Amino acid sequence: MSKPSWNDAPQWANWLAMDSDEGWYWYEDEPLIGKFDMWCAQGRCEPVCDNISYSAADTLEKRP
Repeated sequence: MSKPSWNDAPQWANWLAMDSDEGWYWYEDEPLIGKFDMWCAQGRCEPVCDNISYSAADTLEKRP
């Protein structure tokens, strides 16, 4: 899945990150990589991508 444009972000979205299925997710609060390599924010956790071609932390972006 290609990275979405910030022009298409929901109004509440302040962060964008890719998860393990290479899908992109919007977050209101900054997600952190927690236990078991999961992006966690607002009580929701998504598995962090573990593809060796990129680092999951490198996919996290703050709204410009």
